[in-house]
Order: sequence, then C-alpha cells, then structure tokens
Amino acid sequence: METIIKTESLTKIYNPLSLNPKLALDQVSLDVKEGEFIAIMGKSGSGKTTLLNILSTIDDLTKGKLFIYGKNIYEMSETERAHFRKENIGFIFQNFNLLDTLTVKENIILPLKLAGKIIDEEDFKQIIKDLEIDDLLDKYPFECSGGQSQRVAVARTLVMHP
Repeated sequence: METIIKTESLTKIYNPLSLNPKLALDQVSLDVKEGEFIAIMGKSGSGKTTLLNILSTIDDLTKGKLFIYGKNIYEMSETERAHFRKENIGFIFQNFNLLDTLTVKENIILPLKLAGKIIDEEDFKQIIKDLEIDDLLDKYPFECSGGQSQRVAVARTLVMHP
C-alpha cells in the first residue's frame, strides 16, 4: 500500500525564543498508508490538535519533515502549500462551520463553486443519499440537528474528493 502521510521527527515549539518555550510535539514520526484508519489519542494538552494542524498544513512545524503523497510539504512556498491544501486536503470541523444564510444544498456545493469546479450531479446525489440528508437540501443549518449538520459538513468535504 502507498504511504499517504509520512512524518520524520516532527517537532513543534511554541514561543521558541521566549523565556518559556512550550514543547508541543517532540520528534513525532509516523507513516499512514492508503486505506488505514488511525486514532490520535492523549490527554488534554498532549499535542493532538497541534499534530493535526501540522498534518493539515494549517500550522508550521519547528523542525522535522512532513511528506504527503511523497511531497515534502514544508519545502513548498506558502502559496504552493495553500494550493496543495485546497486541492488535496479535506476538513471536517467539529463545529461544522456551515453558513446559516445558505441552504444545506448551497453549503454542500459552496467549495465547488469557490474552486470553479462543475457539480457532478450523480456524485452529489450519491453522497447525500449515503449520508441520509437528501431530504434536508432546502433547509437551513439552524433547522437541522447536530448530527444532521455534521453529515452536511461531511458531504461538503466529500464533494471535493480530497
């Protein structure tokens, strides 16, 4: 199986030049292969969110290397990294980040419109059917339950095929 994510000695230090630097990640190395599911577990403050933010290229690392599909992400310029993130990484946020002024359907297709991509109607129909939200398309996020909103957020990510 192909390695999708590989890290080598990822280290993150917050405020490294201050009198009180905070070591958030200490030489984390891992390989994630295609088809694998992993869980990141640890107590509060152990660096789980920091690791996810670095893996998703939202945050910079202090030392080490991050490869996604064999590309050394932190050798890219910020512009190249932003383009790579837009084309290859999908985000599903815990708080959904849905826009209350848009319908469920509009929220799902928003990233496609922003990217200038054509909506694949068959793909869209399959995703909403699989997530059992096909009856919610004309509703607004504030009319949906928490679970329904989470599935809308998942659909919004899946339509981009990250």
